Amino acid sequence: MTATRPSLVSGFIPHLLAICVSAAGCIGVAFWAKNQIETYALTDLSLALSQAGHDWTEVTVDGLSVELSGIAPDEATRFDALSTAGSVVDASRIVDNMDVVAAAAIAAPSFTIEILKNEDGVSLFGLVPLKSDPEAIVAGVRAVAGDSGVSDLLEVADFPVPEGWDAALSYGIEVLDALPRSKLTVEPGAVAIKALAESEEDRQRLERRLRRNAPNGVSVSLTITAPLPVVAPFILRVVLDGEGGRFDACTADSETSRKRILEAASAAGISGGASCILGLGTPSTNWGTAAVESIEALARIGGGTVTISNADVTLVALEGTAPSLFERTAGELEAALPPVFSLSTLLPVPAAEPEDGAKAPPEFVATRSPEGLVQLRGRLSDETMRAAVESFAAAQFGAGGVDDLGPRADGAAEDHQLGRDHRAQRGDGAGHLPRDTGQDRLRLGVALLGGVENTGHIQQLAGGRAIGGADALC
Repeated sequence: MTATRPSLVSGFIPHLLAICVSAAGCIGVAFWAKNQIETYALTDLSLALSQAGHDWTEVTVDGLSVELSGIAPDEATRFDALSTAGSVVDASRIVDNMDVVAAAAIAAPSFTIEILKNEDGVSLFGLVPLKSDPEAIVAGVRAVAGDSGVSDLLEVADFPVPEGWDAALSYGIEVLDALPRSKLTVEPGAVAIKALAESEEDRQRLERRLRRNAPNGVSVSLTITAPLPVVAPFILRVVLDGEGGRFDACTADSETSRKRILEAASAAGISGGASCILGLGTPSTNWGTAAVESIEALARIGGGTVTISNADVTLVALEGTAPSLFERTAGELEAALPPVFSLSTLLPVPAAEPEDGAKAPPEFVATRSPEGLVQLRGRLSDETMRAAVESFAAAQFGAGGVDDLGPRADGAAEDHQLGRDHRAQRGDGAGHLPRDTGQDRLRLGVALLGGVENTGHIQQLAGGRAIGGADALC
């Protein structure tokens, strides 16, 4: 019995050792296989996610289980990362622990109302807060619009009322009654108004009223336009003489024309607050070109006057201007004037010195200031001439303003000069006053009628003949 038991133990020990070694080997192989599987899975998943642009993901592999974590910028990106991992390993092995960035709070929209008003009614467009009570807004506009229809195209959004909205909205509705043709844009704390006025005075009145009634904290932007006045005749008159240069009248049809005219006037020596009014009624869209060419021509001859009345251009030189210079400049101006415009010129001829013992020829000068005051100065040679002048003056300026024109120049009061002033009742440019150097004729120095110089109309009384195409005086 004693000899048999040790042999049994010694025979069992080798088997036990073999079992232990085999178990240890299996466990080692299992761990090695697990590590290999995890390594391959981690490498493949990381590469695939990186190539897809999902560097934000974190991959954890535990055996056959794959865990994805990280914060995705949005839900679509999270789903794309999950799909990319599913293309590498079986989707059933993936544990999704990814989160999405919390969505930012939705910002309130920009609340704005556009109000359009004309003769046909009022239209409302835009987005308003729900708490502003859109029905109350429409009712307020309808109360201002009266019988005119109101088109309600407002949308609402359930957001808090922004600061300054109520004050701006109340002001915009309040001023609608003063703006028959307008567009108002109402925003929180601001109102922009574009409107048409009946006249320049009406525009200034509206601007004062709208700014005065604006509530505190509300910014008001005004763009109110008035139609340009109708100017008749459309006129420009420039004078260059020993006293310098000046505008007797200046009208332009556009801002561009006005700028060009003032620049040409400045180059010609006219400065000190020269200005032109804008108006309607120009005879041509090339008014600015005609004005600039005329001013430059006047500067080239050294002085005188140039007048543009509608499409008639009159260039008058100073006495003593060289005839060759004047003729050349007049030709250049006539060629440069745009179509429609016609040119008349006058080069005053100095009066001839009387011979020894001879009497100087009688002269008669008629002038009219820009204010409309007509002045008659001069001497008359005989009764026939006086009667002719009285008839002519009565026909041109009105009989009520013409008195006795004075005695003859060759009588007892030979050196007596006449002088009569009265307001001319006509502004149509009539007044073809005569000029001549004979004993029985009149000489016109200057005739200013309605601001236009008509020295181009020269008439001769003797025999009823006319010079320069003008009609006979009587």
